Amino acid sequence: MTRLGIDLRIIHYAKTGFYRYAQGLLTALEGAATRDREVLLLRHPEDCGHALPGSHLREVAVKTPVFDAAEGPRLRAELDPLQLDMIHFPFSLFPYRAAPRVILTVHDLTCLRFPHFIEPQYLPFYREALRQAGQADRIMTPSNRVAVELAEAGVPREKIRACYPTTPFEDGYAGRDAQDPKLVDRTLLDRLDRHPYILCVGSLEPRKNHGAALEAFTHFRQSSRERSRLVFAGWHGWSMESFFETLRHSPIGDDVYLVRNANDATLRALFRHCQLFLNLSLYEGFGLPVLEALAQGACVLSTPTPSLLESGFPAEGLLDSNDTTAAARRISELMADPGARRNLAVRSRDAVGAFYRACNPNRLIDLYS
Repeated sequence: MTRLGIDLRIIHYAKTGFYRYAQGLLTALEGAATRDREVLLLRHPEDCGHALPGSHLREVAVKTPVFDAAEGPRLRAELDPLQLDMIHFPFSLFPYRAAPRVILTVHDLTCLRFPHFIEPQYLPFYREALRQAGQADRIMTPSNRVAVELAEAGVPREKIRACYPTTPFEDGYAGRDAQDPKLVDRTLLDRLDRHPYILCVGSLEPRKNHGAALEAFTHFRQSSRERSRLVFAGWHGWSMESFFETLRHSPIGDDVYLVRNANDATLRALFRHCQLFLNLSLYEGFGLPVLEALAQGACVLSTPTPSLLESGFPAEGLLDSNDTTAAARRISELMADPGARRNLAVRSRDAVGAFYRACNPNRLIDLYS
């Protein structure tokens, strides 16, 4: 029997896009456990006990933390006894060759293209991980764009495969608790229900460009009679002092909500009830929150993330991340026209959903074969 290990330790330390990616990965992995293949989920001890109900996946507690100077030797001591035939490091980290065959996912090249967007203490780890990426037997990227960027960075092209992550358009993606109405934060939803709101989802960090979203919303509010609100849902990250300072002195600061720990059910409700979903991110390897919004029927305005450019997203839904005046103008047009919002939402969802449903559902499993 082949033993496949999946390193999921990082989701204990970073409740960011990695966590959302892991939810889809777990669903896809259900098809990887067969009579001839055992799948071991390598997790932080506190995260064990959360496999999908009825799962054939086996959890293994791993104490070695990520981003640790001694991570390689410590991880070796824990993993060598497992005698893995294959290991997948799904979060760009490659501590050591833990099995005869190593698969690595590189989500983006932020450490090369925008190193100032990464916390300084973690930058050496990301750069070293990228340097070692070429040693993997197979390298997965979440989009064709990242595959090209990785090859341009010197990684052998024959090792790279674009493998779109499991998306919200595929059954079972949303997480086991997403459908449970008892888990929705009704207090938050009731407060937001009094006025229309625009939603931004993503960790509060410079790359997500939330400062530009706040500026565009401020321009929009200055020309609007409606007291709409802006909601930022995401983990509070780093280097956002200027954003919080601007928010403290903003004349519309009372109408900006920061939601730090929305569970799956609450996040799904936020997507469904927002008037607009706004994404002005400066760089994405894929851009999963945009697809989550589309899957829930939201009208989306976004910068051209790979997931949109490669899927046929309508051009009238795309924005320039640096032009907040134009973004405010487009927000005003759509907020004033419910019919236009519905039309754009339907066309966007149909185009993007059709693209991802047509993707081979076994693409991840094929890479393990």
